[in-house]
Amino acid sequence: MPVPASLASLSTTAGSNPPSGGENPFPDLDDHLRFAYSCIATLRDGKLDASTVSAFMLTVLNDADAATARATLGAVGLTGDETVAGIKTFSSSPIVPTATAGDNTTKAASTAFVKTAADSAAAAVEAKVPGIGQTWQDVSGSRSIGGGPYTNGTAKPIQVNVATTAVAPTNQVTAFVGGVAVAHNGLSNGATATLSFVVGPGESYQLTATNTSVLYWAERR
Repeated sequence: MPVPASLASLSTTAGSNPPSGGENPFPDLDDHLRFAYSCIATLRDGKLDASTVSAFMLTVLNDADAATARATLGAVGLTGDETVAGIKTFSSSPIVPTATAGDNTTKAASTAFVKTAADSAAAAVEAKVPGIGQTWQDVSGSRSIGGGPYTNGTAKPIQVNVATTAVAPTNQVTAFVGGVAVAHNGLSNGATATLSFVVGPGESYQLTATNTSVLYWAERR
C-alpha cells in the first residue's frame, strides 16, 4: 500500500489507513514515519493546506487570531462595539438591556423601558386631567355669596357647582374667576338654577347675587 501524500488521503477509520496488516511495512516504514511526523507538525502549527480543506476554511483556520477569523466569517463578536449592516430577522424576541428612564438616544428599547415611559406619561396626563383622582365635596359650610375669593390650591382644575333659588322677583347670580365673569343666572321668584364653572390651579373665584338663597355648593377637587 502506498505511503499517504496528504491528510486528505487518510481515513478516520484506523484500519483503513496504510500500511495494512497483511503487508510488509519495512520497505516504506521510514516514509510512513516521516508522513506521520508531518501530520503532527501540521497540527502543532495549526496550519492546514488546500489539499485538506476548502480554500475558505483554510483561510479561517490559518487566521492569526479570533478577531481576524470573525472578520473572515462575517460573524459578530460577543463583546465589544461593532456595526452590523443589513436587515436581520430574529426567530424570537431579542433581549436588550433596559435603558435609563428618559433616555432619548438611538438605543434599542426593551419592553420594560417602554412600559416605564408609558406609565410615566400616563401619570403626567392624569395629574392634569380634571376628574381623575378628584371627588365631589360639599363646601357649603365654608362658602358664601359675596365671600371669598376662594382659591384653588390644587395642581388640577376644579369644577364648581352652585345651586341657587330666587327669593324675590328680581334675581341675579354671577360667578367670577380671576375677576372675570364666567357664568350668570337671572331667575324669576321661586325658580332654581345651577351655575357650573371651572377654576384652574392657582385661580380664585367668588359669587355675587341679589335676592338669592343657596341650595348647595359643591366642588370636585
